Amino acid sequence: GSEMCIRDSFTHPAYRALAENILNVGFQASNWPQAVNDSLEDESLRKLQLSLIVEEVLAQPSEDYATAYVARLKLITTNRKLANLRSKLQRLNPVQNPKEHKDLFAQLLTLETDRRRYQAESLGVEE
Repeated sequence: GSEMCIRDSFTHPAYRALAENILNVGFQASNWPQAVNDSLEDESLRKLQLSLIVEEVLAQPSEDYATAYVARLKLITTNRKLANLRSKLQRLNPVQNPKEHKDLFAQLLTLETDRRRYQAESLGVEE
């Protein structure tokens, strides 16, 4: 689901670990940043969280902003998966491996559909 996609969106180990921790703690309306900080065992992750907390917010936080932001994360991950899949397809001989080629091509079509949806969502456009 969405949580897995969010986890997959972070390729840097520190950001990924912080995202994992945030998802594990869950959202709490009161004192949420402190709850996340208290659950972190690694001091470098605490410093990373603090630097992200004090970073200037580029837009007024809202449900629409969050939806668009998560869509951008999904778009980045989907683009990465598409690049890897295209690379595999280019190296695969469709005559020698027709089933595998067909399966990979079907995955490519699904990812392209997802990419278009995430692109629209990231811009705040309803399909």
